Formats: sequence, structure tokens, C-alpha cells
Amino acid sequence: MEPLKQDGAHHSASRPWVNSPVWWAFFPAAFMAVILLPYWWLAMQWSALYFTDPGVRFTFITTSFLVVLIIADSTFLVRYYQIVRNREFDEKAHELRQSEEKYRMIIENMQDMFYRTDLQGRITMISQAGVKLTGYNTLEELIGLNARDMYVDPGERDRLLSLVAEKGEVSGYPLLLRRRDGVVRHVTTSSHFYRDADGTILGLEGIIHDITDLLQAEDALRLANKKLNLLSSITRHDIRNQLTALKTYLQLNEDAIDKPAELADYFVREMKIADNIARQISFTSDYENLGVNAPSWQNVDAVVRIAMAALPLQNIRVTVDMSDIEVNADTLFEKVFYNLFDNALRYGGRDLSEIHITSRDGPAGLLIVSFEDNGVGIEAGDKVHIFSKGFGKNTGLGLFLSSEILSITGITIAETGSPGKGARFEITVPKECYRAGTPPAGPS
Repeated sequence: MEPLKQDGAHHSASRPWVNSPVWWAFFPAAFMAVILLPYWWLAMQWSALYFTDPGVRFTFITTSFLVVLIIADSTFLVRYYQIVRNREFDEKAHELRQSEEKYRMIIENMQDMFYRTDLQGRITMISQAGVKLTGYNTLEELIGLNARDMYVDPGERDRLLSLVAEKGEVSGYPLLLRRRDGVVRHVTTSSHFYRDADGTILGLEGIIHDITDLLQAEDALRLANKKLNLLSSITRHDIRNQLTALKTYLQLNEDAIDKPAELADYFVREMKIADNIARQISFTSDYENLGVNAPSWQNVDAVVRIAMAALPLQNIRVTVDMSDIEVNADTLFEKVFYNLFDNALRYGGRDLSEIHITSRDGPAGLLIVSFEDNGVGIEAGDKVHIFSKGFGKNTGLGLFLSSEILSITGITIAETGSPGKGARFEITVPKECYRAGTPPAGPS
């Protein structure tokens, strides 16, 4: 069948007159003439009976023939006009359908979201990108919803409308929108009012651009720069200071070669310096990995027990009274508890014998995880500084790293113990960063 279609198309192309409106208008005109000519012939015969004057008969015959021609010509002209107008209409309709299809494809394939809302805020039109941005399954689910309900701060829509009314339009206006699953997205919108033919405002329309990934990339870049600066400081400044001190004691060793007591003291100091360098190098390795992987949900009880197993707790009694809670934190979350255990062992004093780890509900839906020991505690003047880089008797990096790890997902840590009665570190977890979890495997 296909070759016949191609052959027919070829013949049509070689005979353009076949599709000409003149040709198609000629047929009804000829048909009308065929119908009228017999009547004209009969009228001519009838005229021979009633018009004896040759001049009158000629006039009748001529006039009636012209009437036939006028009717046939009128039929031709009317049909020609109809065909031309219909073809023009079909061409314009085809062009309109092509234009609509083109713009429909543009809107459907846009990476950004196009939207329209009425004056009450109800969504009347939205592009396919809106499904991904809002977390719904289909466009049909979105039509009729009130856009105000998607704002993290519903009052922000009123401010947007006021600004559009004042300036006529907005470009790159920042907003916070909440997806159907509760995830907050950072977006910008370029919007204006749309109107009917009379100029009456019907609602708001515009483009919404999701910049969440861009902001996360900027945060990652800032974190990377911060990490590079800190790592450079440690490797260049702190370790060099430790090496300078080590060289000093090595020189003193030569002078004390015949003084065993002094020599032994120097050896102890040199080992302490070597330990400091090792901890600084270990810190750089851990800090380098901070924020590299996306945060994940981690069972707090399991993380605590992994940290316990990595340190010589010996006769210290550790109790873990935790609900089955998972926390969304950086993958180095275990280092937080490792550093807290290590801090207790180093500075808890000789009387340190117990460590308690508990959790409780805090205000406004927060979760409080407490790490408490019965050691000597932390002096009041040191509480503000213990999470600062370099503060402490050794490298001053452990608690600093812990604070940095927690801050990745908005978790905070503070020391709230009483000096002389033990240290107490309280980790405050936002409500969106914890959930009921699965109990860890293994013995309790």
C-alpha cells in the first residue's frame, strides 16, 4: 500500500491544478449550468410561440442566457470563496495547533516549574516539573490545591503578592516551599499577574526555579574551604610547633646522657609530643572525611557501643539507657561518642568510675541525648571554650571535631555539668533529625 500512496502523492505533485480551488469551484458551477441549460432551451422554444417579433425574441433569448451564465458564475465565485476561506481557516488552525503543541512541549520539558494560580491561590495550571518539585504523583493531584499551603511561611505569599502589585513583577524572589513529604526546598520565582482581554487581573503566574542543590553545593564549597584552611593550619603550624619542642628535648637528651632521672623525664615528654602529633594526624584524616558523604540514619545505641569497644574502659561502669532512636547525622557520628569517652578517660580523674548515657524529650519536640560521668567535671570558665579548636591540655581537637560533626545536620552539643561533680554533655537533636529506629543486633 505504501508505494501506491507515494505514487499518488507524486502524481498530485506533478499536477498542482488538481488541488487548485479554481478547479474545485468549477465543478458546482458546471453542474449548475448543466441543470439550467435544458430549462433555457425550453424557454427558447417557448419564446417562438409567444414572441412573434424577432427583436423581442432575440432579447428574451439573450437575457435568459445571460441569467444562466450569471447563476453559474455566481455559483463558481461563491464556491471558490468558500474553498479559499476554508483552506485559510484550516491552515491557521493547523498553525495554531502546531504553535500550541510547540509551547506545550516547551512547558512540559522545562526544568523549571511554570504555574498559574487564581486570586485565591488555587493552582489552575502547572507544568510537569511541578510534580517533581512538590512531591506529588500527577498533575491532576495538584490542580485545585492552594499554593499557600506549600509555603513554609504562608505569610510569604502575601508579601510576594504585595511586591508584584507594587512593581508589576518580581525576578529571582527567594522562597521556602515544603514538599508533600515535608522536605523543605529553596526556590526562586519570577512572577507577574496575568489578565483577561479587558485587563482584569485573574491571578498570578510565573516560573519557579529550585536552587536547593545550588545552595548545598555552596555550603559544601564553604565547608571544603574551611576544612582546607584548618587542615593547613594543623599540618603547618601545630605539628611544626610539636616538632620544634621535640627537637628541643632531643638536644637536652645529649646534655643529660649521664643523668638517668632527667633523661627518663625527657623521654616521657618526647613520647607525649609524639602522641600529640599522632592525634593531630588522626584528626586531619577524620576532618578530611567530614561532610564528604551524605548524612544517614544511625541507631544511637549501636553507635555508642561501637565507640565503647574502641577504648580501654577497664573497670569503668557504663550504662546506656536509650530508646530505640535513630539520628540523621554525618557518617562520622560515631567519632562524637568516641571523643566523649576519650575525654572522660583523660580528664575524669582517678575517681571516675561511672558513665551514663540517656535520652529524653526536650522542649518544642527536641531530643536530648546526655553523656554524663562522675569525674572531676569541667571548670565553669572552660565550658564556653572546650569546643573551640586548640583549647585543652592536649591537641584540643577532639571536642571541636565532635561539634563540627554534629553541626552538619543542625545538631548542637553543650557541657552542662557541675564542676567537681562530673561532666555532662547534652546533645540536642532537632525533631526532623531523629525517629524511632530498629533495636541494634547483639547483646544489650
